Amino acid sequence: MPSATAMTLYLFGASAAYQGAGIFISPRKALAAKQLPTSGLPSLKAFSVAITGIGLSYILAAYQENRAVFTFSILRLPAAEILWAQGPGWHPMAAWEAFSPLLTAVALVWDARR
Repeated sequence: MPSATAMTLYLFGASAAYQGAGIFISPRKALAAKQLPTSGLPSLKAFSVAITGIGLSYILAAYQENRAVFTFSILRLPAAEILWAQGPGWHPMAAWEAFSPLLTAVALVWDARR
């Protein structure tokens, strides 16, 4: 059975891969949702590739029970502030990015006490 921390990374990895794939499949819809001009399309496509890769990496780390990656993933917290500053279209992603490392930290403590 996977650890609680691995379960958080499975969840966050799957959500990141899903988001990335969704942006790549429907980039114009993502532009509108993120309130970006059409000129932002190349950057948004690059973002989708990056977030998909990060998601798949988290899934692999969860499968491997890779404690170093679990711990390192907590350092994503500043990304929430950066995403929040991009405007209302990014606020849901920013909130998720703030919540996920906090939940991972709680899971790490939980696992350490078991």
